[in-house]
Amino acid sequence: MRTLGYLISFGLLALSLGGLGHWAWRTLDKNELAAYLSGRIEKARPSSAYLPYADRWLEFPLSGKGSNVHIISNASVHRSASFSEDVIWWYAFRYQLLDSKGELLHEGDYHHRTRVTRYRDPRHDRVVTRTFLLDPLVVPTDSRLMVVPIRDHQRRPARLRLRVSHTDAALRDVMFRVYEQESLAAHKLAYRWQRLSEPQKELLARGNIYGADLLRGAEKSNLLSQRWRPAGPAGIEHSGYRTRKLYVLQETLGEPVDEQAIPYGLYVDRNTNGVIPLPEGPATIHLQWLAVDKPGSAPAGEQILLRWYGRNLGQRSETRVALTAPEGQLEAAFAEGLLEVVSAQPIVLRAFAADNDTTQEITPDPLRLRAYYPDSSLPVTFLVDHVGQQATPVRIDVRAVLSPTAATAEETAGQTAHYEIVGRNGKVISSGTLQPDLTPSRYERLSSTERDVRLSEPAHHYFLFDHDVAAIRLHASGRLLMTAYSRPFDLVRELHLPEDVFGMKREERQPAWFVLRPANEQELLMNLRSEHVVLQDRPPTDDPQLLAGQYDWEEYQPDGPWRGRYLLIPREAGLPVRDEARVALYHELPANQDVAAVLRDFAGHRELRPTLIFERESEQPASVSLLVDGSPVYETSIIGRRGELRLPVVAAGQRRILIRSSVATRWFMNFLDTDGPAFLRRLALQIGSGGLEFHYLKRSPDQEVLTARFYQSGKQRMRLRVDIDHLPDSRLVPAGDWTFIQRTYDLRPEDNGRVSVLNTRAATVDDGQRFFLPLGSDLPPGSYRIRIRPLQDADGYLVLYRLVPGQQRVRAFLREHAYVD
Repeated sequence: MRTLGYLISFGLLALSLGGLGHWAWRTLDKNELAAYLSGRIEKARPSSAYLPYADRWLEFPLSGKGSNVHIISNASVHRSASFSEDVIWWYAFRYQLLDSKGELLHEGDYHHRTRVTRYRDPRHDRVVTRTFLLDPLVVPTDSRLMVVPIRDHQRRPARLRLRVSHTDAALRDVMFRVYEQESLAAHKLAYRWQRLSEPQKELLARGNIYGADLLRGAEKSNLLSQRWRPAGPAGIEHSGYRTRKLYVLQETLGEPVDEQAIPYGLYVDRNTNGVIPLPEGPATIHLQWLAVDKPGSAPAGEQILLRWYGRNLGQRSETRVALTAPEGQLEAAFAEGLLEVVSAQPIVLRAFAADNDTTQEITPDPLRLRAYYPDSSLPVTFLVDHVGQQATPVRIDVRAVLSPTAATAEETAGQTAHYEIVGRNGKVISSGTLQPDLTPSRYERLSSTERDVRLSEPAHHYFLFDHDVAAIRLHASGRLLMTAYSRPFDLVRELHLPEDVFGMKREERQPAWFVLRPANEQELLMNLRSEHVVLQDRPPTDDPQLLAGQYDWEEYQPDGPWRGRYLLIPREAGLPVRDEARVALYHELPANQDVAAVLRDFAGHRELRPTLIFERESEQPASVSLLVDGSPVYETSIIGRRGELRLPVVAAGQRRILIRSSVATRWFMNFLDTDGPAFLRRLALQIGSGGLEFHYLKRSPDQEVLTARFYQSGKQRMRLRVDIDHLPDSRLVPAGDWTFIQRTYDLRPEDNGRVSVLNTRAATVDDGQRFFLPLGSDLPPGSYRIRIRPLQDADGYLVLYRLVPGQQRVRAFLREHAYVD
């Protein structure tokens, strides 16, 4: 019987070869042919696929039932073609919907990417494909589905026409199968289920939790009420079309051979770093990683680098872990912030945070953004929706797709995006070019399987369109991805701090920009002119000059009358100390102990005049004396809990300092060069209901950033409104930056410690919440008025300053003393 089955299959094969003749199957080995046909046909479901002749339409009559028509297409390639996971072909076909009179209702082009997915059959240990033909020299590619809606037309479509418009050179042809929805009458549903075979029942019930035997009557009726009926083409076979018998295996095929499914987790490779936001509070972070490539592919000595970023510049660390096995794990304590993962080998990483008896997974979910490829024949058009008569800001991001084999400068040369600004009358108002950034991104990638293809950093281009602008149209030469954003001009930028700094999850978070969908998005999708970009949080970019202590600190005071207090603020650990800052930098000295210390001179000063700050619990008078190198230099009485003492001139250098006090007191002194915790004496501005107003002089055309820190005595969140007096004009030429001139900061009090308010009895404030006021390159140099006011009753202090990186010029005034022999 088995021999008879082989002969029948062999005869079918000979008939299916047709024009190929007798030589086609003779070139195959006998055992190979038997293995190809043995046991496959009886386990496969045959279906008829139809091939149109070149430049001719393939026409299907439609019954008009249902709301959609399914078009399933398969291309075919020769058996000798490469079927690896990196080989992807594409083809396109044109479709038309006609009514009963032959008039055109709708037409369009649809593009498909395809490949051949191969599976390892676990029972026979051989490689198979889900679809196959009787001709073993021809391999069908994976099936691709297109859904055509037919209820969206006023006149019912009566015919569907298909014609292949383009195929890759490696593809032999494209075959089609068309299915219509068919409804069964209610009286037929009762007995139709019993007439189904067991495999048909299982096939219908595959989407249900229970098996076919456990389905209720209503569930069976729902499964039978709508089914898909194959449609046949019009015309005469071999004259209007060709028919090919396509077999689809119905059994479980096993694991894919070429494409291994990447497990859930954060993907990292040599081109893409991973970033994990870490939760607040003390927690133990547990990391697990799995190599994506085959075991043993990692070179000896390969490592995973973990970079931790805290809130402040001094909170940075690095950890290296050897990648010696396909799987690994690490358990370490990291404070809140961001954890960047760097690995030259592809890995998938998962992260967990353990706090006491609770373990929570903190692996970030990938964020996907749809971007579009424009070209000269198919531009990307974004409509501009205005709020009343207001101008509308629009942001265009341009990303270049970089090939791993070509140099960046060479491959992106000539790749330019062109824009056309269209008015309400449909005419082009202005046009120009948008240049991409050529820097490869380490934090963005395509979601496709092209692992080595890289994206450039997004180049941001900002427009400001008045109400006469209706749309912006984008063209491109080269492989450039476009995305567009917009926002109402008068929308206030809202930030919650510190939640919005490191990407903490907050449902009500307001985005700065809102994504726009192209007006011709459907056409772009059908022409495969779209990609998904995977986004993630980015670690802060540290200025090396700031880390080296090479910067100038500029403090700003408000206009008009104001009040303020000095605060004794804990200094951030880990940053180098500038000599210029030692006048405001204080270290604690123990009372009634002779301590060796170094008084650091500054800019050639050999004599210093330090200041002592004291804190104590008692308000009673107490006597104080200061001895330097055993000699008394200062003696006085103090009263109150806090205060400052201005000391006489002391020579710089190595000294022994002794502070004698009759009451337990904490002492802080400046100009000391020593280790240990340090404190900064800062003048903080008291902010009232009227707020504060500053005049800021922007000196450069580049971006300048002001830093503010708000200290409050209460424990409630504080909302501050910041307004920059600047009214930009409409801009048809893009700028490289956008400044939010209206901002609201919702600040959470910090409970890390209390900060003393000097020259008060016992007032303290929280550790302060930092926020930034960037003035972008879109603001020209000049004077700007900045108003900061609370949106509720305020009880706190504000410090406003700017850090200017670089070696600054310092002026020193020296006084010459008389020479003494």
